[in-house]
Amino acid sequence: MAERMTVRDLMSMKVATVARKDTVEIADGSEFFELKAETRLALAEALGPGEEATRVAAEATDIYERKGNLVMRDRAARTLTSLRG
Repeated sequence: MAERMTVRDLMSMKVATVARKDTVEIADGSEFFELKAETRLALAEALGPGEEATRVAAEATDIYERKGNLVMRDRAARTLTSLRG
């Protein structure tokens, strides 16, 4: 039997997503590419399948690719694939 989500659960999810968006914004002000990419992956996972999540996961994949971190690029690409369905 599937659990029903309460209003509190939904609000918690919304707050977590907003916090992750803020974290991406803060990370973008840094020079650390790992931080920029990792915050995007966390946001994509919080958003779940959808257009916005796919976009930010693709951004993370691109950041890792440009910086030559192939292990993390592959992880981000797997996340991207799972969000696309």
